[in-house]
Amino acid sequence: MDEFNSAVYTGVVMHHRFTPKQHRFIYRVFSLCLDLDELPALHKKFR
Repeated sequence: MDEFNSAVYTGVVMHHRFTPKQHRFIYRVFSLCLDLDELPALHKKFR
């Protein structure tokens, strides 16, 4: 099995507030989208 439905997604969460006091943050984030039926094959491939 070379192709999987499971995936890892990366992104950024940003916030910028102007009032009452200016504040801003940026965080890198990731999400796992796992096909539970693929877990045994994923475990064998990536251990």
